[in-house]
Amino acid sequence: MRALLVKKYKYNTKSLVERQLPAAGEVTVAVGDIVKGFSKVGECLYSERSQELAFEGDFVKKLGDKVFSNEVVWVYKKGFIKLKEGRAPFSGIISSVDMDKKTFVMKRPQREYSLIAGASGKVKSIVEKRGVLIESKALEVTGVAGKGGDVSGELIVMGGYKDFGGETVEGNFLGKVLVCGYLNSYLYSKAKFFGAFGFICGGVDYGLYKGLPQDPSIIVTTGFGNLPMDPLLFDYLKGVVSRFVVLRPSTVQILIPEEQEPEWAKVFMEGVYTDVTEGQIVQILSQSYFGLTGTVVGFDKAKAKIEVWEKGKTINLLPESFGVIVAKSV
Repeated sequence: MRALLVKKYKYNTKSLVERQLPAAGEVTVAVGDIVKGFSKVGECLYSERSQELAFEGDFVKKLGDKVFSNEVVWVYKKGFIKLKEGRAPFSGIISSVDMDKKTFVMKRPQREYSLIAGASGKVKSIVEKRGVLIESKALEVTGVAGKGGDVSGELIVMGGYKDFGGETVEGNFLGKVLVCGYLNSYLYSKAKFFGAFGFICGGVDYGLYKGLPQDPSIIVTTGFGNLPMDPLLFDYLKGVVSRFVVLRPSTVQILIPEEQEPEWAKVFMEGVYTDVTEGQIVQILSQSYFGLTGTVVGFDKAKAKIEVWEKGKTINLLPESFGVIVAKSV
């Protein structure tokens, strides 16, 4: 009995990681330099994303005014009675006001920005005033769909491998790449509002995915629909939280810098098909259990017995109804 290999994971000792400054600045390393993950490789002056906000009633600030976080910027009155007021969500400058549309734009002040390598390795090339290309060791994870441009950021995990845990999404996600089992519109819109650079998810509704813009970037690892993330991958990502990762939607890849090959990734196999044996971890491709993960626990004539992790039950499947993710249980 032979089944398709699902080539999700590969350890690459010559993976190329590009790190870019958010604005023109100075690159502080040279070609051939050896850098560590938290080595400084560049610096610039940078203003974080401007934000357009709505207001009601009277706008009490002027174009160009500097305001502090929580300072009142508009007031809505009925007669002499104040009914509502709006406060600045962060410190910045009023850069534009549209009285007809009742909106204003706040621009954050410039600050010093230090670019870190994010991965250990050798500097292979430099883009003057913008960034560096580092040859590094990395685990490369291949997904099923991607949208947006190449981005890198600090990894943060929300909830469990089936969803994002129903958590309240608040805080500063600027420069973060969020991992969740299932991406919904609430998590996407809130995390985007708070500055998230990208998302890694198991599943996402196709209608939502199709309608999303190119920014922030997204990598889908399981498929479209209310599908979980492969628990093997999710648990690994939980173990490397705060590490800088690279999303490459154009090639549907996630690059995770790794000094040494993870033990479970060593069982990655070459070829298109492989013999099915007990202990292999598989991804189910049949309609009823599509995207779920399981372990081969035995055989029944022409079918393999698959213990489905998410369901806690064993099912019999023909080899064309699943793909082998790794060669043996880890």
